[in-house]
Amino acid sequence: MFVLFPKLYPMKRRRYHVPPVGITSNDWKHDVAAPFRPAQPASPGLSRSIRSKRVNTFEAIEDLLARCERLQDVAVDSLDEVCSSLGVQLARRFLSERKHLYRRYLAFCLEDKELTEAEHADLAHLQHLLYLGAADVALIHDDVAHEVYGKALDEVLSDLKISAEEEAFLRRLRSELKLSEAEAAVMLEAGRERMRDVALEQASTSDPEFSKPRAPIGQFVGRSDESLEQAVRDAVSKARLAIPRLHWFEVGNISGYVDDEGPKSWHVTVRGGIKTS
Repeated sequence: MFVLFPKLYPMKRRRYHVPPVGITSNDWKHDVAAPFRPAQPASPGLSRSIRSKRVNTFEAIEDLLARCERLQDVAVDSLDEVCSSLGVQLARRFLSERKHLYRRYLAFCLEDKELTEAEHADLAHLQHLLYLGAADVALIHDDVAHEVYGKALDEVLSDLKISAEEEAFLRRLRSELKLSEAEAAVMLEAGRERMRDVALEQASTSDPEFSKPRAPIGQFVGRSDESLEQAVRDAVSKARLAIPRLHWFEVGNISGYVDDEGPKSWHVTVRGGIKTS
């Protein structure tokens, strides 16, 4: 276990829908982030018989899991009995749905980017309850680990750099998710590329004000032996004298002279105008 960044990773929410001690069901707010959903009362006139066996089976399974105090309190026999009452032998049916339910619970456990010993035990028990093989579970863990690590990378790389504290966090998370250094390196480079693309897109997005059609009133030339910025300031100063209500300017041609040490003189052409609306 390790300490997480509070600003990036909130505390884990309560796992089950069971109301806390001393609070009635009516007062208990429905937690949409909980992994298992209790069965809802059927709508008037809607018969369970017209729904698919798959839907009925997993509604019953989730209802059983949602109402337990601890996941490990649910016995295999109890779950088998629920499925048998619907004419389903779970070990032979609905593999895709069983894997999806396990994946959903694993993703929930990793919301805070760690797996506690209790959660490891819960996951092992859920694997047993759902009759999932080691190979199936390994693939699910690998898929969810990549998803969780990818999201963490995007958060850490949002400013296009990684601090020493963030680097330590990523190492701990990589170890927790059992990702190899090679896999993590590939994902890190992909994350950097993704964030660079986002930054470039944001930087190249034009200001809506400047995307409107504008009619320039005048054109002015600025010169400076110091810098391009000073040349622009020189041109804008001339524009302000000629156009008292100057609202915008746009740099056009840029030219200059070069000596042995590099650029030594800058000339710019600036167009300017007033606000039209």
